[in-house]
Amino acid sequence: MGDFLKSRSRHLSGGWFSFWAAVLLILPNCSFNPSSGSASPNLDPGTPPHTSAVFCDIATPVGRHCASAEEKAMGIRLASAAMALVAGQTSSIGLDESPDALNRCGGEPEAIVFQGPFPQGYSVCLNCAETILDGTYANANAVCEARCQDFFGTPLSDGSLFPDNPPTADTLAFCAANAHASTNFPLNGCFEGACSMAGMLNVDFADPRRIPEPVEWVNLVGVSAAGGTLTRTAPFTGAFDAGASSSQLITGGDGYLEFTAAETNTIRIAGLSSGPPPGSLTFNDIGFGIEPYNTGELFVTENGSPVSSFGAYTAGQKFRVKLQDNFNGTATVSYARINGPCTDGSACSETVFYTSANTIAYPVRVDAMFFEQGATVTEARIVRIR
Repeated sequence: MGDFLKSRSRHLSGGWFSFWAAVLLILPNCSFNPSSGSASPNLDPGTPPHTSAVFCDIATPVGRHCASAEEKAMGIRLASAAMALVAGQTSSIGLDESPDALNRCGGEPEAIVFQGPFPQGYSVCLNCAETILDGTYANANAVCEARCQDFFGTPLSDGSLFPDNPPTADTLAFCAANAHASTNFPLNGCFEGACSMAGMLNVDFADPRRIPEPVEWVNLVGVSAAGGTLTRTAPFTGAFDAGASSSQLITGGDGYLEFTAAETNTIRIAGLSSGPPPGSLTFNDIGFGIEPYNTGELFVTENGSPVSSFGAYTAGQKFRVKLQDNFNGTATVSYARINGPCTDGSACSETVFYTSANTIAYPVRVDAMFFEQGATVTEARIVRIR
């Protein structure tokens, strides 16, 4: 990084700090002004209209560094990117709490400063049909690299930027390592209609990544599925012998299963388990589950054994089984109630009522099983980095 910074300073007499300070003054609305003689940008957005968008995580050349107290307070954990998205949380600071980062910083996280908001990403408005879909760019990562390259050059007196075109070898290397599609953005597509005819992100753009994924149920036994909701259709046998698993897997990072207990007069269990869906699911296969009971009492059950009762629950109560990545192939599991109404794309009030003494190994699936006919797990949804 030292050599990289030195190479950039050739553009100005004030040195690298002056250059980057000037660039920060014109972000995130950097523009290319042909009337001032600026070079062509490296990014080719295609012909207008540029009404589609790619969202990019592009690090600034400030570089990774040990996070300050202020950065720790305002930053978002890289591992929590998907959860931050659905909660509507953004920051220009990402926090790396991986073992390597903590080792480099004496047990503290590393900070990464991003262009634009993280984890939403820096918006690039373009003509998707003429860029990604026709093969001009291999995928969204390539678009992000090209946009990253246009952040390097000489700032002009009118506030525009004279980009390096072609980019230097240092710029190419930096952008290849530090620019890519943002969290859960489709690698081979765009968000259509995200930008105005003028090529600016619409202020009312509804980011689909802010909505949790409905659980896609597989290996259904004695149940019917409608969206994320499961209902036991098999007659009562006096046993937990009906259920299903998710096709989706959480392979790393923080995430959660969310579901609603619509009724209080049935017994069912929903939770998270390690590994791909089994061919035959049993009650003991559910590693970490919330069990709303037919007495209106709430239990936590792990690997077939009840942990404890956690008081009463009400019809329509929403729960989460949450994961926090331990960065060693396992995650810590906690259980939470959602307090009151919860709107997609905003932070929900929740109360964690139990944190397990055991850990779960990635990959993680969703499981649900039912005791009585008519028992339901309603609106089961999953949040994950995918």
